Amino acid sequence: MHDVTVYQAEGVPVTILQRRAPHLNGHSAAFASELIAWIKAAGFAQVLVVTGADAGYRSDAQLSGFVSHWRLPFCLCLLA
Repeated sequence: MHDVTVYQAEGVPVTILQRRAPHLNGHSAAFASELIAWIKAAGFAQVLVVTGADAGYRSDAQLSGFVSHWRLPFCLCLLA
């Protein structure tokens, strides 16, 4: 899996994956499937995926201040 940085700490049960590149439009489902397979193969028990959002998809009003969105992507629900 490329463009993903993995953070782990001894004694901490959660693995953090930071996505460093945007996905290609129309390829989200394929990427999600590959990510899930990679997470399972790596043996990560609990995973938090952190990623950015392309500011080009935001309106001018949304760009004027700090915005933080939290959502659980559909693909990560399949890990449970």
